[in-house]
Amino acid sequence: MPNHFHGIVFIEPLAYLEANHGVGINDHAVGAQGIAPLQSNGLPQSDAPLPTNMPNRKPRSLGSLIAGFKMAVTKRINLLRGTPKVPIWQRNYYEHIIRNEAALYKIREHVQTNPISWNTDQLHPQNPSKW
Repeated sequence: MPNHFHGIVFIEPLAYLEANHGVGINDHAVGAQGIAPLQSNGLPQSDAPLPTNMPNRKPRSLGSLIAGFKMAVTKRINLLRGTPKVPIWQRNYYEHIIRNEAALYKIREHVQTNPISWNTDQLHPQNPSKW
């Protein structure tokens, strides 16, 4: 969808990862900065130095993964557009724990078929807003 994306993140216990991939615990760091979004506009600004008053996120958590992803994508988009420090994301994200194979199948199906509905989506620029 042009206005959002979906992703499925599989989180495995470190013991499983070490046993099946032969790597150590430090090799599984998410690589995110471990910080919360800026409070002024709710968006990470990866070009700017990090303020010292920002709350920390737990390292290698889902929140750190999402924050790091958003920062990296924002930086890349702004580099390509030539628009440094322009906000890209809305604040926060939606998460849902997938508890079984049936739920995973339904979510995968939604992810694959969701773009078909863009022309009728309420947020499509050519559709009148219902808000």
